[in-house]
Amino acid sequence: MRSIDIIFVFGLLVVAFVLFAAEYVSFDITALVLLTGILLLTGILMPQEGLSGFSNPATITIGCMFVLSEGLRRTGLLDKIGDLSISLPREFR
Repeated sequence: MRSIDIIFVFGLLVVAFVLFAAEYVSFDITALVLLTGILLLTGILMPQEGLSGFSNPATITIGCMFVLSEGLRRTGLLDKIGDLSISLPREFR
């Protein structure tokens, strides 16, 4: 890896850290666009390196959990579960 690539990656990490801390853009968009997208487009990462994390079963499981939780939120079931847990006596919480 060339030294200019290293400087570029450190610069991207600083930009990502600032965006994560300031919350201008959501975390997932920041991570995907800055750390994966730009590194792939500039050629610092090869496509198989940049996309290899998406084939990990843990990544797929977490993505499915996001889809399921959004479905529960949109149907209102999550609110009902929250209300039920608040109404339970303290010893059952």
